[in-house]
Amino acid sequence: MGVRQLARQLDAIERLLCVRHLVAIQKHTTGQEMRFLEGLPSQPDFLEAPAAKEGKSTGALPESAIQDLNAALASGDIVRITDLLGALARNRGMSQIARDTNLARESLYRSLDAGGNPEFATVLKVLTSLGIDLEVRKTSTPDRDR
Repeated sequence: MGVRQLARQLDAIERLLCVRHLVAIQKHTTGQEMRFLEGLPSQPDFLEAPAAKEGKSTGALPESAIQDLNAALASGDIVRITDLLGALARNRGMSQIARDTNLARESLYRSLDAGGNPEFATVLKVLTSLGIDLEVRKTSTPDRDR
């Protein structure tokens, strides 16, 4: 066996080991950790602006969607809020929302589907991903019946 053949075989073995290690690392790390390893920004996903996605709405939400969401929030109807938030997320693209929020796509579908019960942190992350700020203001009279 010549030196060149041996060098080629060693290179092939080294590439194979690197690929195996990369696969093992990918199985045991989060998306944010992989981005850190790849040298990408380590800022939490849900704080980043949503990236463009082909075939899905990537621009600002229409004013009517914001008004509908405000009306749903004012009504206090949890089902209506969840349904509307889910529709907005599906319109943007649930895969993109999942990347933006660092949450599993399947978990987002379940949480934002009819009958879903998303955690407040999930709602905040989805709103941020959609480019919506949640603002609190004092009401003139507290409504204790809700």
